[in-house]
Amino acid sequence: MKDNMEEKFVRTRNKSTKKQIIFMIIFIIIFLLMLVEVIRFAGYTLGKYGRENMWLYNSVDSLVQKIYTRKPSLQTEENKVTIAALGNIYLTPNMIKGAKEADGYNFTAGLENIQYKLKEYDFVLANLSTPVAGSSVGYSTTKTFNAPDEIVTTLKDLNISAVATATYHIYDKKDDGISATIQKLNDASILQTGISNENRSEPIVLTKNNINIGILSYATKSNVKLSTDSNALNIFSEENVINDVAFLKEKNVDIIIAYLDVYDEDTIMTSSEHKNNVDILLDNGVNVVLGGGVAVVQDDYEDQIELKDATKSHVYTVYSLGDFMGGYTSDYAQATIIPTFEITKSVTTNRKGEVKQVLFDFKANDPIYTWTSIDKKYNKTMYLMEEEIANFNNDTSNLTAKEYNSMKEEYLRILEMYE
Repeated sequence: MKDNMEEKFVRTRNKSTKKQIIFMIIFIIIFLLMLVEVIRFAGYTLGKYGRENMWLYNSVDSLVQKIYTRKPSLQTEENKVTIAALGNIYLTPNMIKGAKEADGYNFTAGLENIQYKLKEYDFVLANLSTPVAGSSVGYSTTKTFNAPDEIVTTLKDLNISAVATATYHIYDKKDDGISATIQKLNDASILQTGISNENRSEPIVLTKNNINIGILSYATKSNVKLSTDSNALNIFSEENVINDVAFLKEKNVDIIIAYLDVYDEDTIMTSSEHKNNVDILLDNGVNVVLGGGVAVVQDDYEDQIELKDATKSHVYTVYSLGDFMGGYTSDYAQATIIPTFEITKSVTTNRKGEVKQVLFDFKANDPIYTWTSIDKKYNKTMYLMEEEIANFNNDTSNLTAKEYNSMKEEYLRILEMYE
């Protein structure tokens, strides 16, 4: 038995010795490889070898790069959308006469200076203050409005994506005018909210770059009386605002913009009633309110407010943008501003694509200041105020000294409000 134990011990020791020899050989090989690589590295440092000969160095470097360039645990994608907003668009009898051509009307003529600017924006909005109901019912008079069909072509030329149609004069040709206007806009692929043939007009949603923008439109009154049960025109009320905001929240909008059309002629002062109505919109979740109906530019307001649900809301309003296209009946009415906005949405996701955080805000940039000159034949030319002031000082302006002084006076009045 003793002999068996000794024999087993010898076999075990022989196996252990073989393993040690194998490990030693492997260690020597690794050591020699390492030594060679160290020598090569020293040579590489001294400029004797190229990097392509550094096998170990390149292998370790490749591994390190893979580790450090792995997809991070969280990724953030940032998207942006830009918006420009125009004031009232309507046509008086004189402006229709001035745009007459042999084969129809051209309302885009004279707007070339602003056309190229509006092409820069993802969305352009406007306040449509006239029906487009066809010639058979008569075009604009001093009391009621109706624009030729070519006005819709001009909307397209100006890169307008959507119009707010709940305006004081939109019902001037009654239900037939509403139907015709909706059809003309549909044919031109221009979205609208504010008027309807049947049920009350719903808000619209504009979408680009994963950002959803809700658009509302309200009028405080109508030039032509509506029947009590009519849904043709969205009339402003807090109940309607609450319902429309809830509708848009269900659509997962990121920002809500509302046009509020009032009728207050050429006053440069904002009425307390108008301010109260704007507050109702903001307090119920609207982010931006744009004033329509008034022919002149009024001031703006920006703040961070607390809503009823205790959340914070960045809000901005322009109480009146003035007439972008209208009667131009005074120096005040010849000026308008175009507010511009940059909307940013940042979405943070994990490796599985699950959303962990969404940050959203908008920035109200400096508005575009414009001035429209009218000649004796009622042909219009729209100028970018800042450019035209520079042109006049360089003796390259087409404005007379009288026109220039009127424009600059209005520019300084508006600039004081918006600085």
